Amino acid sequence: MSADEFGHLLLHAIRCDDIDAFRCRLATFDIVLFDDFPISDGKTETQKAISAHLQQARATGTRVVVAFHTSSIELQRTRRRLRYLFDSPVFATLTYPDVAGRRVLVRRAAADRSVSLGSSVIEDLARRLGTPREIQAAVARLAIET
Repeated sequence: MSADEFGHLLLHAIRCDDIDAFRCRLATFDIVLFDDFPISDGKTETQKAISAHLQQARATGTRVVVAFHTSSIELQRTRRRLRYLFDSPVFATLTYPDVAGRRVLVRRAAADRSVSLGSSVIEDLARRLGTPREIQAAVARLAIET
C-alpha cells in the first residue's frame, strides 16, 4: 500500500467514523514502513493519531518501521517526544553513501532506465549529488532528455 493509499484510507475511516475497519486492515500487514514521518512540523495531533494506529498495529504483531530525515541536533531535541509517540523506539542513524557508493547508485539507476552514461558523467553525478533520491531524479531527467 502506498502512502497515498494509507492516507486516503485513514481519512476515509475518520470521515465515515469507521476507524475499526482501518485498524483491522492495518493489522493484516506483516510490516508497515512509514517513511518521512512528520517530526518537526508542529502537527502534534496528527503525529499522535498516526502513532496510535501504528501502536495498535504493533499490538497485533505487525512490525512497524518509521523513518524520517533530520539532523542529529534535531533528533536530540525530538527524542523525548518520539519516545512518547512510540512505545520503546529504537533509534538508528543512517548516513548517505560516500562517493564510491553514489557511483554504484548512478550506475544502477542508469542501468534500470537503460541509459548509457560515460565514466565522466557518472563521476560528476556521484560527486555533485548527495542523496539517493537526487541521483534517481537526475538519472530520470537524463533518460528523458536522451
